[in-house]
Amino acid sequence: NPKRNSIEPVRGTVVQTFLSEYQIRYRPAPPTVGWRTWKRMSQEAGGVLQGDITGLTNRVEYDVQVRAVNAESDGAWSKTAKGIPRICPEGIDLVDCQTLLAVRDTLVGGGTALNWAAAVPIQEWTGVIPNHFTQRVMNLNLYSRGLSGTIAGELGRLSDLTILALQLNNLTGVIPSQLASLKSLQDLSLANNRLTGTIPAELGSLSSLVIFSARENELTGTIPSELGRLANLKVLELSNNQLTGTIPGTLRNLTELTKLFLGGNQLTGCVPSSLRNVAENDLDRLGLPDCPPPPPSLTS
Repeated sequence: NPKRNSIEPVRGTVVQTFLSEYQIRYRPAPPTVGWRTWKRMSQEAGGVLQGDITGLTNRVEYDVQVRAVNAESDGAWSKTAKGIPRICPEGIDLVDCQTLLAVRDTLVGGGTALNWAAAVPIQEWTGVIPNHFTQRVMNLNLYSRGLSGTIAGELGRLSDLTILALQLNNLTGVIPSQLASLKSLQDLSLANNRLTGTIPAELGSLSSLVIFSARENELTGTIPSELGRLANLKVLELSNNQLTGTIPGTLRNLTELTKLFLGGNQLTGCVPSSLRNVAENDLDRLGLPDCPPPPPSLTS
């Protein structure tokens, strides 16, 4: 007979020992629909059978029966046991959890695995910090975790995220424009990876952003003028990439800046003079002159 609670995640796992092949069938308890029969599986080495069941609903109790089958006849269905699949552990919003599980392998690539799984308590999920009350994911701190995959655009679904820290890994690919959906984001740290492509102009809509660090990558293209909309930005680090073009005049609008690092790129033109007043900056590395002051505005 199947063991109670032997079904796990959206892919539930049933482990049992049989002498022949077997079938499993299941339905919600109490029954609202008929039995669904799972495909026949062969016995694996060591006498253990296990496999994946799709289409289960999180934390809904199911009736489960199994039977042995062989070339001559099918056995009788076992007595009904109960199983409750767990897609996600307690303490995390289901949609956020499903998002993290969907992007996990994309982030990891061939690097160090993340322990995000239904059987692992949410308090032990590497780098994941949910809000205690809402259970929405607030912080994703994965700096220096040996990740070598790419940044999945699906992370933009974590709408309560305030910190996305992915620095000091070996991530490749582009910065997804979908991150612009993270309207609560305050810290976007992507430094010291191998990211390529351009800086999405859409990031200029992240009105809560305080830190944007993408230094030490392989980014190309120009600095988007839209970054001048980030009124709360205090740290802008884009140094040591392959950026070209001029420094947008809109960066003058970033009156809260305390750190500005743009050196180590191929920028041309001039430096808006007010940016030299930022407390910590590396603008001298650019070897560019100051821009002439803007003409005075006309008044009637």
